[in-house]
Amino acid sequence: LESPLRRIERDATGPIRFFPVVVSDVDRLVAVDPRVAFGHPVVAGTRVRTEVVAGRVKAGDTVEGVAKDLGVTREQVEQAVAFEQRAKRTAA
Repeated sequence: LESPLRRIERDATGPIRFFPVVVSDVDRLVAVDPRVAFGHPVVAGTRVRTEVVAGRVKAGDTVEGVAKDLGVTREQVEQAVAFEQRAKRTAA
C-alpha cells in the first residue's frame, strides 16, 4: 500500500497530483493534475498531453522529432506512448 501512496503528491489541502505507474514504480514522467490540462495525463512538468505525444508517434513522427518539437526528452516521449498504450489495453 505504501508504494501507490508515494505516487500521490499532497499539499496542506490534500492530494494535488498523481503519478501513474507506466513502466516502473520509480518513474514519474507522466502526471495527472486537475489544475493542468483539465486533469488529462500529461508529460510531468509540462502541459503536453500524453495522447498528443502518442498520436504523433502513431501517425509516423519519429520519437526524436516529437521530443524536439515539444521540448521534452526522448524518454518522456517513450513513457507517454507506453502510458497511452497501457491505458487503451486497460479500457478494452
